[in-house]
This record gives sequence, C-alpha cells and structure tokens, in this order.
Amino acid sequence: SGTTVNVNGTPLATLNAGQFVEQDGVTTTAEVTANNPIYVMVYSQGVYTNGGQNGDPSMATVPAVDHWTDQYLFPEDLNYTLNPSHYVNLIVPVSAINGGVLLNATPIPSTSYQAINGGSYYSSIQTLNFATPYSLTSAVSFTAIPYMFDVTDAYSFPAGGLFVDNGPTPTPMPS
Repeated sequence: SGTTVNVNGTPLATLNAGQFVEQDGVTTTAEVTANNPIYVMVYSQGVYTNGGQNGDPSMATVPAVDHWTDQYLFPEDLNYTLNPSHYVNLIVPVSAINGGVLLNATPIPSTSYQAINGGSYYSSIQTLNFATPYSLTSAVSFTAIPYMFDVTDAYSFPAGGLFVDNGPTPTPMPS
C-alpha cells in the first residue's frame, strides 16, 4: 500500500495492493522507479495502433536491476527468413557502454547507446537475423529483451535473469 510509481523521476501514480497503472504512448526510453517492489511490463500494441508499422501485439517483463545477469544466449530461429525483423533491447549501466557488452564476442560500440533519464543506465537496440545462435556477455550485469514483429506475428521476452529478492531498485524501460 502507498506505492508511489515514478517515470523519469515524475510521480505517475500512488497504488495500493492489487492496483496497477498503465502509461500509454511511451515512445522513448524511460526509467520506472517506486518506493516498494513493482512489476513492470512493456507492450507492443500491434499494427493498428503503432502508425501502420508491422507488429502483432506482444508484451514482456522488464527485469528489475537486481535481476540482471552478465550473459544471455539465444538459439537460432529456424524460421528467420519468414520473420526477418528480430531485435534485442539492451539496458546497461554506464560502465558497460564503452565496449563492455559483447555480441558474439564483438564489442557493441558506445555510439549504439542512448542515455535513459540522465545517464545512470543506457539502452541500445541491436538488429539480429537469428540465422545463427547469439551470445551477449559483459563483465557487469545488464538486461536483454529480444523481440520480433511482423504483420501477423510477434514476440518479446526477457532473455533471462538472476531471480533473487534484494529489495526495490529502479527499473529502466526500453523504448
């Protein structure tokens, strides 16, 4: 009870047990914080609500910072030629933006990242073709949310994580 939810430091809602709040129309990265533990989801609303661009609806959990880990593995997609628009959203601490995250052993350049709400965390969108397996590794914990969208198909999910209860921490949202 009395959980205050903030987006980029601005109060969005005060919630009691069992209540929820949605923020529609988010088009940029955002940091979601609260004074108590919360569960954050990100949605793709679909082709008819995103300006006519491809995209079946999907949703994914956005892992809290204390659930991040330092490596993620993705298998190849045997149907990648049918659904070629595969991506992964990364959210990393500032210490990882200068080549600190490796995609298949190749550093992701710092120019691929944008600051989230002032700069403690950064996000990056990487395009994948999934013709082969992928690995993401780092010396520090980060999170990865793979997703794909096409006219009649979509997916999005957290790539994995470390599931322990360490109390509330800020949770940045990908764009």
